[in-house]
Amino acid sequence: MRFLKKIPLVGDAVKKLDNAVDDLKFDIKTVSGKIDVIFSGFDQSYESLNTSIEMQQEFLKGLDENIGKVKAYKEYVEKKLEEFKEKAKNIENEDEKEKYNMFIRNVEYFLGNLNVLIGNLELARKRLLIRLDSAVKLALAMSSSRPIFKTLLSVAVLE
Repeated sequence: MRFLKKIPLVGDAVKKLDNAVDDLKFDIKTVSGKIDVIFSGFDQSYESLNTSIEMQQEFLKGLDENIGKVKAYKEYVEKKLEEFKEKAKNIENEDEKEKYNMFIRNVEYFLGNLNVLIGNLELARKRLLIRLDSAVKLALAMSSSRPIFKTLLSVAVLE
């Protein structure tokens, strides 16, 4: 067959004949089966996306709870720091006063780290909200487009 396709005039006729044979081999059931496989993958993707959305929502809920706890802890440490500063002012012994001042500097450094942690958690929360919004929009688009695609493919197969 390959040899005949290479001959100038005969080649065109052989190619058309070969294409006609391929068209006769076309089977609607195999196309329908392929469509079912495509939509099976589509459904799995949709379910996976919804699972991801649920996990992100749970993570966001936990993140919100923990940000609140860290902020409350920061406020508590700030109150205790003020108490220690007041005690440090009233101490007469220089060695004891130096110990208080070193402790106060360490607590202030710790508070700086807490501020960084709170900032990082809030930034992570914002990023998660953006991703969650995109995932929800994608899920909505997928749920509304599935029937449209199925109808279009079914009509194409019938034609």
